[in-house]
Amino acid sequence: MGVPAPRLSGDYGCRAWKSKLTQAILPQMPSLAGQSVSRFVDSYRRFRSERRRKVALSAGSCVRFRSEYETFVRQREHAVRLLLQASDSLLSPFNDPIRSDLLTAVLALQREEIYTAALEWLLRRLPSRTVAAVLGLKARCDQNAWEIDCERTVRVGDQRGRLDMVIACEGEARAIVEVKTREYTAEDLEKHELYRAAVIQIPDLSRAEPVFLAVADEGIDLRGFRFISWRDVCLNVRLNAREVIGSRPFPETALFLAVLGAIEQNLLQLQPDSPRDAPRLAAYLREYLERSDVKSNG
Repeated sequence: MGVPAPRLSGDYGCRAWKSKLTQAILPQMPSLAGQSVSRFVDSYRRFRSERRRKVALSAGSCVRFRSEYETFVRQREHAVRLLLQASDSLLSPFNDPIRSDLLTAVLALQREEIYTAALEWLLRRLPSRTVAAVLGLKARCDQNAWEIDCERTVRVGDQRGRLDMVIACEGEARAIVEVKTREYTAEDLEKHELYRAAVIQIPDLSRAEPVFLAVADEGIDLRGFRFISWRDVCLNVRLNAREVIGSRPFPETALFLAVLGAIEQNLLQLQPDSPRDAPRLAAYLREYLERSDVKSNG
């Protein structure tokens, strides 16, 4: 069942969205732990059990399994549609970034320098007071614009390395960000020791917080860097998207959301039309909407 978008007010429909979400959307949303899912799981277990015993599968068993699976998929997809409708209303007059495929192919290659540049572009368009929160930084720079420098070269003795991103305020670096878009190993992180030794010796970098941005925490010693996931960064950017909508020209805002959507689809593997991705996408959108509600009432 579709839910009509709430009429928007000057605050981009936040109150209207909250009311509509509370009164209409959430009560209709299928629970992933609901009866249909339980039936599907039970059906799947019976199916697997018969296969392990090499019992000839009856036509009825196959039909039941297929029926439960199709019901399970439809309910997951329905949950995503409802959540996307709520997000569309929140971001009106734009749609949720996940719906856009404008730049998905452009950012398809998981080259770190491409995503570093994309992140830099997003950060430059956020209000200065929100940038620290997006990356979970302790430092603040509320009154001045952040200075962002990519691929800065540092040296220790005869060794040389490049910092993916340096974020500074008032001429002093507050964070250095190492960007990863693929799985990584301990060998990939050996250069972190070089970076730590280098920044201690460079006056404007000596107080910078080392941050490691990656898709997943592989449980490897990051050599003094603090981990933050692309998922958290994308959610934090989303939480401030309405301020971009209210302060930037229409084409620039559309591009801002398209860049964010491409990162979410490519790195987080969140595809709006994929049944396989539906549970993770539903959880992602639900967290975004709940945190938006908390922020608007804070």
